[in-house]
Amino acid sequence: MRVGFIGLGGMGKHIAERIVDAGHTLTVHDIREQPINELIQYGAKAANSPKEVAAVSEIVISSLPSNESSIDVALSENGVLAGAKEGDI
Repeated sequence: MRVGFIGLGGMGKHIAERIVDAGHTLTVHDIREQPINELIQYGAKAANSPKEVAAVSEIVISSLPSNESSIDVALSENGVLAGAKEGDI
């Protein structure tokens, strides 16, 4: 399964690692480069925006610190919904 993950903080990074461990193709995005680079080393692929994550994923998961950041990641011009396809979760 192609999974996207946005928000690689204290919880998100560890959840993303388990997705790779389970054998799924994982594409990640975060506002910080360090966790992205660590997950690339772990086997994930990087995306430049939430829109790009959604465009290559069947399922998108986020772990974000606030309602405002969740709304922005989902609904902004480069947000998840801008890259989502019919049937995506």
